[in-house]
Amino acid sequence: MPQFFSDTGNSADSAWFLIACIGEVLGLIVTIYGGFKNGGMFLIFATLSIIMFIFCDFFFAILLHRKKAATCKTQTLILLKDDSKKAALAKLDLDLKKGKFTDFLLIMGIILFAVFKVVGVVLLGVFNNLILYLPIAIVYFIVAYIHIMHTGYYFAYRATQNRIDKDFFEFAHDHHQAKTFSLPVALTNKLKNMPIRHNPHEIVLNPAYNDDLHYLIKAKGILTDDDIINLLDGQEGQDKIPLFKACRQLQVESYGVTF
Repeated sequence: MPQFFSDTGNSADSAWFLIACIGEVLGLIVTIYGGFKNGGMFLIFATLSIIMFIFCDFFFAILLHRKKAATCKTQTLILLKDDSKKAALAKLDLDLKKGKFTDFLLIMGIILFAVFKVVGVVLLGVFNNLILYLPIAIVYFIVAYIHIMHTGYYFAYRATQNRIDKDFFEFAHDHHQAKTFSLPVALTNKLKNMPIRHNPHEIVLNPAYNDDLHYLIKAKGILTDDDIINLLDGQEGQDKIPLFKACRQLQVESYGVTF
């Protein structure tokens, strides 16, 4: 199932981003050193060039991530829409394919920046032995890989987490109440371990029905993907799909996504 509210992989993204920053700083030092060895305008040109390339690296990486949130929402809408709405599903599928060429140009740009950095270090004659340029080239291309695969996720995670932390601070200091969203769901089997609770979220019997097959899923505040996994843990496989879709609908409603 596509993720929605999840920080899966963030630790890896953060670690790779730190490596990229170290690589950029290393490249900055090597390039400035090469400019210093040549002196005069070489130092100024080398310093300005490497700073520009580093800025472009991060800028292109962020642009490369520009459609990830929209893609996440679109994948979820496809999951939740009825198969009978073929026109709407076709449009959503088309939306997923938009911007592919722009992404390709951004990726090629990041790779070219790495090439330009290597060429710049070589032209500045930083090292006397040609073999010493190989580790520098490897570092630059590792940095390029990180910017393509991880940097955008790192910045997106930090921005989202800052919003969550700010919102939770307001809630913890009684400045506002967390909103509660509820959604009815009907099943063919009786759920186990009722009522089911995880964090502030719960699945309870629907009081509007006098049976054990109608339930209410209640989400208080943000319902994360991990919360859903814990709420559904131990239930029968055939019940998990409608439960998951109901939980996912609560997620998108709390986020304000319209169908």
